[in-house]
Amino acid sequence: MAENYLIIGEEDYLVDAKVKELAHKSGGRDDWSLERLSGWIETREKLLDMPMFSGPRVFLLEYDALAQGKPEPKQAGELLACHENVLIIYTRNKLDKRSRLYKEISKNAKLIEVIAPKRHELTKWVVHRGTELGAAKFERGAADNLIFLAGTDMLVLDNELRKLINYSPEISIENVRKLAVRNLQTSIFELVDAV
Repeated sequence: MAENYLIIGEEDYLVDAKVKELAHKSGGRDDWSLERLSGWIETREKLLDMPMFSGPRVFLLEYDALAQGKPEPKQAGELLACHENVLIIYTRNKLDKRSRLYKEISKNAKLIEVIAPKRHELTKWVVHRGTELGAAKFERGAADNLIFLAGTDMLVLDNELRKLINYSPEISIENVRKLAVRNLQTSIFELVDAV
């Protein structure tokens, strides 16, 4: 029986984490059972022409790569309904939910929307993620400072946390101000304040 997922989200970190989680849960733990597809034609070939003696495989496909192949929506829906594998379609962009392709895919796939946390939740996530990565101590206000300087992109924040922890397992406001990469908006504010 076909097992399809459509993961939608604008936060790269969360989309990638959900894709990895589903792939691992579905048995895509090694190179043989997990494969990235590059477009509609390859997807059609791989889902229809599976070897007889292998078990179900996990396929990953970006929605944009699928849409570029301009598949006939009805044909795509029929294919998604009849294969014997796990297909994870994902996107890091907003989708036009009125398109025929989206409607056809959503009929045959479990829709999972990942939503970026709001400011207060993001601060909690930064502290939690820092602790997961090995931070021994998190100075009060350091997480808010990091978000202010680096922005709200969770992938950037994760990389900045790794850098800070490599420098010192105790994350202080001083270290954040010294080491954190500033996003463009913060740099513009600093420039305007200096003038």
